[in-house]
Parts: sequence; structure tokens; C-alpha cells
Amino acid sequence: MAYLYRMFALFGIAPMTRSVRFSGRTLFPGASRSRIFWRMNHAMNQMLMSSYDLHPDNMPDYVERLARFRPELIDGYPSSIFVLARFINAKGEAGRIRPKAIMTTAETLEDHQRDEISRAFGGCPVINQYASSEGAPFITQDTNGEMVINTDTGIFEFVRPGTDVPAAAGELAEMLLTSFTTHAYPLIRYRIGDTVLVPFAPRNSRIWDMPVVEKVYGRQEDILFTRERGYIASLNKVFSAAPKTIRESQIEQVSEDEIILRVCPVSLETFDVRDLDNPRKELLNRVGNVVIRVEIVDHIPRGANGKLRAVIKSFPPKTSL
Repeated sequence: MAYLYRMFALFGIAPMTRSVRFSGRTLFPGASRSRIFWRMNHAMNQMLMSSYDLHPDNMPDYVERLARFRPELIDGYPSSIFVLARFINAKGEAGRIRPKAIMTTAETLEDHQRDEISRAFGGCPVINQYASSEGAPFITQDTNGEMVINTDTGIFEFVRPGTDVPAAAGELAEMLLTSFTTHAYPLIRYRIGDTVLVPFAPRNSRIWDMPVVEKVYGRQEDILFTRERGYIASLNKVFSAAPKTIRESQIEQVSEDEIILRVCPVSLETFDVRDLDNPRKELLNRVGNVVIRVEIVDHIPRGANGKLRAVIKSFPPKTSL
């Protein structure tokens, strides 16, 4: 926690501050009947909110409870906070809840999510960080928006995916991690499967004298690969092209030649198939000559940990570039 509090201090957040976490824990039996989608962790001055019950019918309960609790920090999965933020903005309640900062974790934070979340919560900074349940060393965001490698938490090696060959400047790289903090089960050159974009020129943070990466992405199996375009890491433009009639979406690549674009409308009554024109166009621009199949669903299931996998590659990945 000390490394996180070092980051929080930049944003005026002290230890044990009043906070809310959008949790993947299954702590909420019978929530749909009781209308209680949260539990208090009094030892940490923290409210745990369910990531599994973010249905439009439940959103007003979330908003009212957050407004009463007045958290200084909100943290959790960006997909969960984003869905709530879109509801807040659509209802004209932007700025009603004003934390000092929002921290996202465990999923890739996309630019359109950051913008929507910040607007909903009074323009507060939306900060990103990287760690893992295995005890990986940290990458944390500074006040200039740079993703800073915390070199005092471990050693990061950036290699071409599936190899031990060092990645070149500007390339998508897989991480090999050696942690300074895992003593019972040491991590030494651990191939965690997560990827980053290496800077085009090495540079250090202007806040902390430590190196930075351009962007942190997800697991390698969630980086798409097509014959025409090769590896495709960033699909932010596809998601940001979705209109307000689409609550959330998911991209699943089932083969090198076929991709499913799965969308969950806010309401089938207001949804028009033409709402998919821009997202579909943006996706085609990035993946090239592949079949795109559209699925309209009433919800997109979360994983066992409560995460929404926005991008899925459900066939074996290529082993190297």
C-alpha cells in the first residue's frame, strides 16, 4: 500500500481517507431483493460496491449511496465506473459526487472512459496504475499523466511477445517482471502476459526520477492479431465511436478472419442498427479484411472476478512477432 499512497499523495489523498471500491468480490447475496449493493469495510474506512449489479434499474441506488457517503477516492474496474458515469451524465447529475480522484485498475483504461468518468465526477483526475495479484512491481501515474515505472518495486524487462528478444522503441512489448516485494513466492523474470507500449525515446517522469512507458495494455491473449495488420493493441476509437444508445460493448476475435462485435443497448426501444455504423467502421479500419459479426445482447457477462473483458481473443495466440 505504501507505493499506492505515494501516488495518492500527489493528488491530496491521505491514508485511511473515505473511499469506495467497485469490487469483484461476491459479498452481496440477495442484493437484487434487498436493494443493497454495498458493504462497509470499517477497518479501512472503505465502502465496497458490487460490480455485478450495475443494471440501469439499480443505478439510482448506487448514485444516492455515493452522494451520501461523499468519498474522497473511488477505485476499481474502469468498466464498472464507466457504466455508472454514463448513467450520471445521461441523467444530468454530473458533478453531484466530487471525489478528489478516481483510480482505475485491473483493466485497460481507455481515453473515452477517462473523459466520461471525469465529467461525471466533477472533473476530478482519473488516475491509472498497474500491479497484479501475483505481486508484480508497480507502474503508477503521476500528475502529468505519465505512467511511471516504480523501479524501487522491481525490475521490468520489455520483450517482443512470446520471446526473450528486447523490444525496440515504439513497439508493443510483453513484460518480464522481477519483484522486490514477493518473499514467500519470489517472482524472477516472471512472464505475466501483460503488455506495454515502449516509448519512442527513453525518458523519465518530471515528477519522479524514474522511467515511463507510453501505455499499459492487457494480457497478450487480448491483443488482436490479423493477417493483414498483425498485432492490434489499441481499440479505443472503436469504443469511443459508440453513441449514447449503447451502454457497453465487447470485441471478441474467434479466428484470424472473424470478429464478433457484441453490443448491449441502453434500451431496445431507442436503439437503431445504424448506431453501429461508426463503431463498425472504426473496427474495420483497424483490423483490415476480416468478417465482423454483430451480436445484440441484453447484458455482457462479467468474469468470476467481476471484470468486463472488453477485448477477447478466444483462439490460440501467435507465439512471436
